[in-house]
Amino acid sequence: MAISRAPRLSLPLLLPVTTLLLSLLLTGSHALSPPRFTKIPVDQIGVSGGVVSFVCQATGDPKPRVSWSKKGKKVNSQRIETIEFDEGAGAVLRIQPLRAPRDENIYECVAENSEGEVTVNARLSIIREEIHSDESLWPLNPLILGTCNAVIMCDWRMKKGDASRVVARKIKEKKGERKEMALMERDKWKELASRYIIATVAFYFCSTQKSHNTQLAIVRKCHTLLNPTCGSKIKSILTKGNILQDSSEDLLPAGFPNIDMGPQLKVVERTRTATMLCAASGTPDPEITWYKDFLPIDPSASNGRIKQLRSGALQIENSEETDQGKYECVASNVEGVRYSSPANLYVRVRRVPPRFSIPPMSQEIMPGGSVNITCVAVGSPMPYVKWMLNSEDLTPEDEMPVGRNVLELSSVRESANYTCVAMSSLGIIEAVAQITVKSLPKPPGTPMVTETTATSVTITWDSGNPDPVTYYIIQYRAKSPDSKYETVDDITTTRYSIGGLYPNTEYEIRVSAVNTIGQGPPSEPVETRTGEQAPASPPRNIQAQIISQNTMMVRWEEPEEPNGQIKGYRVYYTMDDYQPMSLWQIHNVQDSIITTIQSLVPQETYTIKVLAFTSVGDGPFSEPIHVKVLQGVPGQPSKFQVGAVSDTSIELTWEPAFEKEGIINYELRYMEAGLGTQMKKTFGPTSSYVVEGLRPNTEYQFSLAAISNKGIGAFTNDILQKTLQAKPSAPPQDIKCSSTSSTTLLVSWRPPPLKSQNGDLVGHKVRYQVVGLSEDGSDDGEAMEEPTVPVTEVQVLLQRLEKWTQYRITVSAVNVIGEGPESEFYICRTDEDGT
Repeated sequence: MAISRAPRLSLPLLLPVTTLLLSLLLTGSHALSPPRFTKIPVDQIGVSGGVVSFVCQATGDPKPRVSWSKKGKKVNSQRIETIEFDEGAGAVLRIQPLRAPRDENIYECVAENSEGEVTVNARLSIIREEIHSDESLWPLNPLILGTCNAVIMCDWRMKKGDASRVVARKIKEKKGERKEMALMERDKWKELASRYIIATVAFYFCSTQKSHNTQLAIVRKCHTLLNPTCGSKIKSILTKGNILQDSSEDLLPAGFPNIDMGPQLKVVERTRTATMLCAASGTPDPEITWYKDFLPIDPSASNGRIKQLRSGALQIENSEETDQGKYECVASNVEGVRYSSPANLYVRVRRVPPRFSIPPMSQEIMPGGSVNITCVAVGSPMPYVKWMLNSEDLTPEDEMPVGRNVLELSSVRESANYTCVAMSSLGIIEAVAQITVKSLPKPPGTPMVTETTATSVTITWDSGNPDPVTYYIIQYRAKSPDSKYETVDDITTTRYSIGGLYPNTEYEIRVSAVNTIGQGPPSEPVETRTGEQAPASPPRNIQAQIISQNTMMVRWEEPEEPNGQIKGYRVYYTMDDYQPMSLWQIHNVQDSIITTIQSLVPQETYTIKVLAFTSVGDGPFSEPIHVKVLQGVPGQPSKFQVGAVSDTSIELTWEPAFEKEGIINYELRYMEAGLGTQMKKTFGPTSSYVVEGLRPNTEYQFSLAAISNKGIGAFTNDILQKTLQAKPSAPPQDIKCSSTSSTTLLVSWRPPPLKSQNGDLVGHKVRYQVVGLSEDGSDDGEAMEEPTVPVTEVQVLLQRLEKWTQYRITVSAVNVIGEGPESEFYICRTDEDGT
C-alpha cells in the first residue's frame, strides 16, 4: 500500500502572477476616463456644538482621489477631519463640534485623476449656540431698568463689523406711566428689516433686586416680522454679569430634528443579529441614516445582511468581526441635521471546540485499488487534522494541515481502519473510516421477457448477489453481425422496459450488477423479437409497362423497413394526379410484387403510387411514376438521378424501364428552379447525359422521357440539383474615389451583379499603385494591396499615401472559391499638403 499527498501550491507564489494577469486584463479592457461623481454632498444646516458630515465619492479610470477644501485650501484640524474610503475615491468631511460663524462656509469636494478634475460644492449653515454681550455678534445688551420694569427690543443676526447698537424701540413703564422713546428713524429701521431676520423680544422683570445680582426668569416669544421660517418658542435665562445666555435650542426652528432615542452600547456574539435603536422627531418627519466609524452605512451593499428598519433602527444579521465599531444615528430634514451620541458595538467571537463538518466515510474497493478519504473539521480556533493507522502517524507533524486533510491510498490489498484526528487548544476528537477490500458483484440471473410491443421489451431478473447492489446495467443489441450493444445504466429495480427499439426485430438482452467497487460480469442473454408495425418505408423501384391497348404491368421491390410480415400491396392509379388520394383507383395485390391492371383509357397518361401493408396497418406511398397507355411507347425511365456535378455542368444517370423497348432517343427538359425558360435536349439511347453551359451556384430542375418509333413516353418526376460555386465572373461596379486628406483616399464600390457572384461573397480586395509620368508605366510605383475588406463593407480608407500623388486603384470580389476579375482601374490623386 502506497500513501501519497496531493501537492500544494504556495499562495505567496500565486499572488504576484494573479495580480499581474488581472492588471493586464484590466488595462486592456478599459478605456481611460475623467472623474465623475457617484455621490454628491448636499447642503446641511447644523447646530452650534453639534456634528455634520459631507459625503463625496467619484469614479473614473484611473481611479480618482477625492479631497475637501474651503476657499481653495484643504481643510484639516482637530475639529475638521477628512475620512477616506474606497481607496481614496470617496471622502467624508466631518466637522465636530460646529463653531459659528467660523465653520459656516461653502466646502468644495475635488475629484481628480490623470484625465481631469471635477468639483462640487456644499453649503454649511449653523444655528448659533450662544448669545453673548459681545456687540460684534449681538447688538443689544439687556437693559435693566429696575423693579418690574419692561424692555421690549429687537434682535437679529448681524455680520461682523456692522453697526453694534441698534434699538427699534424702548418702552419704559414706571409708576403706571407708559412712555415710548424712539431711538431710530423709521427709514433706518425699514432698511435693517429688509436686510436681516428681525424678531421681537420681550423681557419681563419680576424681582425687586438691583440689576447686577438679579436672577430673572425670562420668557421669550419670537415671531417673524419678515422671514416665515422663524417662529419657535424659546426659553432663556438671564444671568448675572449682564450677559444673556441662550442655548441653541432656543434658536432652533420648530421642526428641527431631535434624537428621541439614540443607540446604546451593545455586545453581540458573532453570527447573531444586532439591532442598534434610533428614534427621531421633527417636522417634516426626519430621515434617519447611520454612520459607522464616521463613514456612512449603505445597507444595499450588504446583500441584505444589514437592514434599516422602518422605525429607524439598524439591524445587522449574521454579525461579523468587521461590524464592530462606533455607530451614530443621524436625523435630517429641511430644517437641519442632528447626530446622536455615538455608541459602540462589540462583536464577541466564540471559542468553539473542534467538530467534524465532513467526517471520513467508510468505503469498499477492489483488491489493489486506490481511494481518497477526505476529513474536514471546524472550530474556533480552527483545528489541525491528521491521519493515523492504528498507532502510526500517517501525517508528518510539520506538514499537518488546518481544517482539511485528504488521505490518498493506492495498491490497497487489505481492509483496515483509518483514524482522522482533529485537535486544537480546546480539545481532540477522532473519527474512523473503514476501508473494505471487496470483489466485484456476481452476474444476475438470466432476464425474463414479460411484455413486448413493436418498439419496447419489458424484462425482469433476479439479483443473484447476497451483498447490496448499487444499481444495474442493461445491455441490448439487434441480432445481426454488425450490431453493437446499447447500454442503459443507473437502474435501481429488477424490472425495466427498454424503449426505442425497431419493430419486428430480434434482440439479445443481458444484465450486469454494479456495487461500490465496479461493474460485475453480465448475465446470460435472453433473446426476443419486438412486435410488428406498419411499414416505415414505401416499396422501391416502381416500374410500369404497357402490354396491350388498355393493360399495363406494374412491378416493384419490397420496402427497406417492412416492420413486420408484409401481407400485401395496394396500387393506386389515376389520370388526374391533382385529385385527393381517396378518389384514385385502387388495385390490391397479395403475395406478389408484380401485377397487371386492365381497362385503361388508351392514349392517356396515368400516375401510379404503391404502398405496402402489414397486419398492423398501411405504410407510406412510394414516389409517383407515370405511364402513357400507348403500346410500343417506352416506359418512364427508372432510377433517374444526379451524378457528377461541377460549377457549369450536371451529369444525369438513369436506367430504361424495360429492356427491348425500341428506344431511339431521350428528351431531357430542364430549367432554373422556379424561374426561367424551359430548355430541351434530345439525344440518342444512353444511360447518362452531361448538361453543360450551366451557371455556377444555380439550382436546376430536370425531367426525362424515352422516345420510340411509337412516340414519347411519360416523363420522370422532376429532380433538383444545384451547380457548384465558382470564382466571381464579373468585377465590382461603380468604383469611386475621393481624397480625404493629403495622405488618404476613400475608395467605394458596389458588389458584382448577383448572377456574376457565382457563390457567397466573403469580401473584396483593393489594390493601388503610384502612377508614374512615363507612358509605358516603367516608373510606376510598386503595387500594394489592402487586407481583404469584409463583405459587409463597401468602402475602405487608404492611408499613409504620398502627398499630391496620382494612384491607380482596382477592386475585385472574393468568394469561398477564389478571387474574381479586377475592375477597370480608377485614377485618383491625394490632396496637397495642408488640405
